[in-house]
Amino acid sequence: MATAHKPSDLDAIVSPAQQTVLTHSAAQGIQIASIISPAYLTLSSLRRRSSPPVSPSAAASATTKSPSRLTPLLRLHVLHSFVLGPLAGLAIGAGRMYTRPAGEGEGALAKEVKRDRAVRKAEDWAVIGGVLGALILPTFLLRRAAFPLLALSGSSLGCAVGTVASWTQ
Repeated sequence: MATAHKPSDLDAIVSPAQQTVLTHSAAQGIQIASIISPAYLTLSSLRRRSSPPVSPSAAASATTKSPSRLTPLLRLHVLHSFVLGPLAGLAIGAGRMYTRPAGEGEGALAKEVKRDRAVRKAEDWAVIGGVLGALILPTFLLRRAAFPLLALSGSSLGCAVGTVASWTQ
């Protein structure tokens, strides 16, 4: 027996078909940002390390800082993966709906998103990887950074691993 859709306050602003497309696009934004962010942050941190200090006082202050450079990297990784990624995905999803021909409508795009098995599989693997990553990364690095940063970064890294694993199968 099919359950009836209960209208919510969000339904007054965005139709259920639009919600489906935007949610899917935000999830894809998280997946892509989770894959790109570690490589970008690694390259940018290596570039910063190889550049010479500007002045002797800057060199002295650089050596007196905490030896752990993990917290700023984790903070940036979480920002890229869970803020910038979904925003970019939402913008792409809104663009897809806006550029859709008028005859097809948003319902056709929502049905297309729901029927695509490869996309659903990638989302499932990303969720599974995210949960495992959120559990595994804090286990190994518990005392090196704050737990929320470790859990969110682990979730993002697990999402990336799950997405790539679904693509390779």
